Amino acid sequence: GGVVSPLVELLDRAVSTARVVKSPAGDVYTGFASFSELATSQCDFVPMNSNRAINREVVAQRVKENVEAFERVGRYLEFGQINLLIVASEASLDFLVMDGQHRCETMRELCRRFPDRELWFQFRAKVVRSEHDAFDELRHFQRSYPTDSRSFFRTRAEALLATAVLMRLKAAHP
Repeated sequence: GGVVSPLVELLDRAVSTARVVKSPAGDVYTGFASFSELATSQCDFVPMNSNRAINREVVAQRVKENVEAFERVGRYLEFGQINLLIVASEASLDFLVMDGQHRCETMRELCRRFPDRELWFQFRAKVVRSEHDAFDELRHFQRSYPTDSRSFFRTRAEALLATAVLMRLKAAHP
């Protein structure tokens, strides 16, 4: 019972295209997706509440590198695998980004600037029951692939505040 995320249906349809495979347990999807197709179908990529603030300089540099690569070879650089979570109990089109928030922002910007260019990326999306389970999954991921815990925030509000403070400091001290 209860709500089932529309993202589960979207991924199940993608399985039939052979671009995506589903785990035997049925809770993990992996494969390739078109960023622009997902974005135009109202899907969004939302950094998880304890994720790092987005560094706009990192995004700008990655966009620049990808624009140059496309001009040289006619395609973007590899983005690596983006690690996503889907909360099954929410009627949301938001993919929660566990790992890859800067790459998602880079893809978002490239699609905004060059909407007609193909932009494929590799992903892994795990379906979890609740936001609490999503947080547990993020903690497990961070323990398995540790980063410096000081680079993470406890809430989305903290991340937004930190980003705003950083932007003001950079504007005041170029």
